[in-house]
Amino acid sequence: MNDLTLRAELKTMLRGTTWAIAPEYLTVLHDMARGGSPANVEGMAKRPGKVDAPGNVAVLNLTGVIIPKPSFMQMLFGGTAMTEFAAELQAAADDSKISTIMMNVDSPGGRIDLVPETAALVRATRETKPVIAVVNTCAASAAFWPASQASDLVVTPSGEVGSIGVYMSHQIGRAHV
Repeated sequence: MNDLTLRAELKTMLRGTTWAIAPEYLTVLHDMARGGSPANVEGMAKRPGKVDAPGNVAVLNLTGVIIPKPSFMQMLFGGTAMTEFAAELQAAADDSKISTIMMNVDSPGGRIDLVPETAALVRATRETKPVIAVVNTCAASAAFWPASQASDLVVTPSGEVGSIGVYMSHQIGRAHV
């Protein structure tokens, strides 16, 4: 996929969707849609693969920019697709060998599609198994929503949490995204 195609897809994704994301990250996405480089975007691209924890603890990563389904955004930034995270959570909830689920959270937020459903799944899962959300180091907006539904929420001393809200950008004319 070439840069022009990626920019066009990013512009399409930014228009007409609701984002719950730290404002500075939305600004970076808008800049990229206009041709800027993602090279120095810290914290947007991290989503390590599934972590195998010792014993009976499942570690699930809720990291990077949140999107509803796998897409080119994951190719660019990594990030977490809610469909994949929910499937991992459900598998851990259904696994009788798993006694505790840990959510490793480091995300500025993202699109809100499927976030309410995922948050409800976290809440339902905590009724049968402890779900511990460990914020290392950011759980903003759409990331805070499911993290706040865990049995326990642990934040690193320098961590940042909160603000379930929507940051809106407004299109004015053709020059803007």
